[in-house]
Amino acid sequence: MLVALLWLAGCGEREEAVSVQVVAWATPLAAAPGVVVEHGRLVVTAVALAPCETVGAKLWRALSPVSVAWAHAGHTADPSEGFEGGEVMLTVGGSQRLGVLLPAAGRYCQAVLTLAPSATHPSLHAHGEWPVAGASTPFALETRAERVVRLPISLALDDAHRDGALDLELGAVTMPVDLASATAGDELLDAVAASVRAR
Repeated sequence: MLVALLWLAGCGEREEAVSVQVVAWATPLAAAPGVVVEHGRLVVTAVALAPCETVGAKLWRALSPVSVAWAHAGHTADPSEGFEGGEVMLTVGGSQRLGVLLPAAGRYCQAVLTLAPSATHPSLHAHGEWPVAGASTPFALETRAERVVRLPISLALDDAHRDGALDLELGAVTMPVDLASATAGDELLDAVAASVRAR
């Protein structure tokens, strides 16, 4: 009986559907003198909101011998319904709309971003020109690696606040020094992922 009550206590906060606009605020990629970055693109394949745990939910998870029961129907830790993926241009400053989430009402304490390749693009791509032996030479960096970024947030959605916003800020990132390196694309993806913050 106690476990059943705790289960209900952990599920009582998310009922009505709401919408959350996801917007990225990008800072153009920086580069060493002589390097020109003509185009840069980051692919965000998923954005999820993790709900804050209630006292009852924490006790239920602690008492339950089956950990997967935490993700039962109607109370998922990945309410990302509605988001179809988006791209962030890394050579353009300002706001860029990524999409919309359709979670249930409730309190959310974490945003989880997945940076990964899409059906048409790698996770990250950048190209331009850089000086090699005194001559301007084309370069192209890309990677199909995947990174997951977890950000603390404070977002409350209820009948009085049915429309929310998740603003993601991509901080200043400098291009790798050795653009010819086989790992330069992964290095740039790591730097971009580490720069992301929730406003």
